[in-house]
Amino acid sequence: MKAFLLLPFVVAVVLAYKDVDDNFDFEAMVKDPVALKKNMNCFLDVEPCTPTMAKYRNHALEAVTDGCKECNKLETHTLRVLLQGLFDTYPDGYIAFKNKYDPTGTHFDALLKKLKNF
Repeated sequence: MKAFLLLPFVVAVVLAYKDVDDNFDFEAMVKDPVALKKNMNCFLDVEPCTPTMAKYRNHALEAVTDGCKECNKLETHTLRVLLQGLFDTYPDGYIAFKNKYDPTGTHFDALLKKLKNF
């Protein structure tokens, strides 16, 4: 019985991206238009990325196409915060992100539906 109680925790740990910094403060970053634009440009391959943001960018395509299936709860929340920040502050950047990571338009709506809960 105790093994079954630990199973959800083990699954959550296994599904998280282990190379990203889950302590990065995306909430603060999206409130700073200069930082948000710099990081948006990183995701769009317009500007170089910081080492931290490069790790997130490396998982962006997979997160969009599989609905953030490999993300833990914090990473899922982080993606929601990032996309909402882009949508609110840089709508053109949001559209560019959407087009870059879901050029066929087949995954983004499902991703947004999942992110709504985070």
